[in-house]
Amino acid sequence: TNMSLLPRSHQQFQLKQYWDKFFTRRDSPFEWYGEYTDLCHVIHRYVKPGNKILVVGCGNSKLSEQLYDVGYQSIDNIDISEIVIRQMALRNRQKRPKMTFAAMDVQRMDYGDSAYDCVIDKGTLDALLTDEEHATLEKVDKMFSEIARVLKVAGRYLLVTLAQAHILEKLLRAFESGWLVRVHHVTVESPLTTGRKLGASLPVFAFVMTKMMTSCSLPTMKVYEYANNGDSFTRCASVDGIREYVTSLQQYSMVKYHLAKHPIESPVYVDLWSDDESLGPRYTLHVVDLPAQLGSNGMFAIFIVPQGRQLEWLFSTEDGRRQLAQSAGYQRLVVVTLHRDHRYGGVEEVKEEIASRALELAQDGLPQLKKYPVLTLGDDLGSHTIVHRGTSPISGPYVVEEFTGEEGAQVRRLVFLRNPLLAQTEVQMKREKNKTNKKRSDSSSLIPDLHFLFFDYHKTIVASLSLIQDLCSSEHDIMIIGLGGGALPSYIHQVLPKVKVTVVELDPVMVRCAEEWFGLEQCEEMKVVVGDGVEYMKNTLLQGKKGHFHVIIFDVDSKDLTLGMSCPSPAFVEEGLLMVARELLSSQGALITNLVSRNLEMKNAVLKRLCDMFPQVIGIPVPSDVNEVMVAMVMPREDISQLASPDSPLKLLSSPAVKASFQSLVDTISGVDGGRSPVMRDHWETSLNHAVLL
Repeated sequence: TNMSLLPRSHQQFQLKQYWDKFFTRRDSPFEWYGEYTDLCHVIHRYVKPGNKILVVGCGNSKLSEQLYDVGYQSIDNIDISEIVIRQMALRNRQKRPKMTFAAMDVQRMDYGDSAYDCVIDKGTLDALLTDEEHATLEKVDKMFSEIARVLKVAGRYLLVTLAQAHILEKLLRAFESGWLVRVHHVTVESPLTTGRKLGASLPVFAFVMTKMMTSCSLPTMKVYEYANNGDSFTRCASVDGIREYVTSLQQYSMVKYHLAKHPIESPVYVDLWSDDESLGPRYTLHVVDLPAQLGSNGMFAIFIVPQGRQLEWLFSTEDGRRQLAQSAGYQRLVVVTLHRDHRYGGVEEVKEEIASRALELAQDGLPQLKKYPVLTLGDDLGSHTIVHRGTSPISGPYVVEEFTGEEGAQVRRLVFLRNPLLAQTEVQMKREKNKTNKKRSDSSSLIPDLHFLFFDYHKTIVASLSLIQDLCSSEHDIMIIGLGGGALPSYIHQVLPKVKVTVVELDPVMVRCAEEWFGLEQCEEMKVVVGDGVEYMKNTLLQGKKGHFHVIIFDVDSKDLTLGMSCPSPAFVEEGLLMVARELLSSQGALITNLVSRNLEMKNAVLKRLCDMFPQVIGIPVPSDVNEVMVAMVMPREDISQLASPDSPLKLLSSPAVKASFQSLVDTISGVDGGRSPVMRDHWETSLNHAVLL
């Protein structure tokens, strides 16, 4: 077979004997790195028909012949193999009389200085630079020196290469000054690289090095650019930009190969960028695989997430996307998310943009001509608008955005751009009523609905308040550390009128944001203190307010994204501060904290500390979420302890006292929330009946 003509080791590429044997056994053209049609768009961009062209290592490729036939008739070809030169000269003597062929070593060429406008190298460098031995690098230096010598000023060295790591580094060092370096990704993959050694096809690149005039009186220019999808180029600040561009495409090619051959074992995603990289990725494609028996609807499909909904659990987490794939019923589902700051047309336009790239992530064995399902929710992509941008010295840049949620509901969201895949606050919008108690119809009349909680963990925190005795029947103080957009404290203030809420927020910019965009209104019963939560708690205790608060809620995230725990900030679960919290709470009170930790060791340390400081700690999981709500009681409740059994949830509503307290909470909320409590009651009951005693 043809593959038997490939060398046993890469070093054989350097040997004249190998090439003589190769061309003796193979008369037909062998296109190592793509056909003329794959390369012509690059060649025609840089080479004019009247240019004098030298093709080094021509082999028996048809490239020179095809260039000649479209008008490039001043072409000289050289190769180290005398056998192939005789073959090519004989093949072209009659039809292409102006084209020449010479047996010549590219390291020692007979041509004069500045003789050529363009030198074309299709795989010759790769054949020579097989390792990084000193002798090999010397040969490459001689080759580069000769190419630079025979090129005119403004002449171009057009190199077609796989640009593997050692080749790329040598190239970038050799042409780092005095040359304008441009890189094109050629949309073909080399058949050379499909063997067992590499295990995958690698992308082919066309490097275009333009020789610039040098002057002792002027600084040497260094220019590096790579081609975008259209006719534009991206200028790199340094050689690192070229290196990143090439290696990212190589890594993507390896990912495609692996996905074609194997089911994925760990999460795989690919970012697709537009020409304007300042906007960030335009699309992110997540690949989800299911066992074959679960793919009842077929092998492959694409799912487009509506705009603005990419942060929902179903689309933003590995578990959520797996559940989505199971519902869709395909062996492999590519989940496509759209990003803020980009403009999108309709569903059909997005399908057209992503279809070919998404299909590159499909498994082998798909029928080539079949159309594959592209799924989404509803008939359109929804809407997504950034209504406010801001920045804070503490929280960094942030955006307030609005999008269309489930069942057409308008949702407003706060996102810190240092962690753009996490929503800090979400509120559902409603129409403001006029003085006659009728809803206004204009779009500017939408205001935050403070009687509805969007986040499931906020709903779980509210459900956990039913563990606090007499909360609804008497006046009590609640302290909340962490404001965000203010959704939780605003809700508690609205639905529990006898409760006085004090919120402590470190960032004054967030207080203004919550007031302007999320409906936060301060009053005697609901005030925000700007300051450090740790210091505020300590100072409050020093002011003699021991036992003053019925509930303390930690809903404060960590600013350090490198930690394995994002909520609460580690300072709030240190032993000293937990002791302060216990002292600030009444005898019937509780500390409630939202806990988000992917580091099991860190999570277990926090739970142990809570259990050491409080006699009874109840963990309440949040359905379909990474959050957990921990309730640490100052005094243990015997009725709750009696519900505990090994390996079973507590089913807190089995306790008559908890059930009565829960009903009192529901009744109190129902009286003021405009009929919203039944919508959330199922969530509250599910949460309480899946609690565990730690």
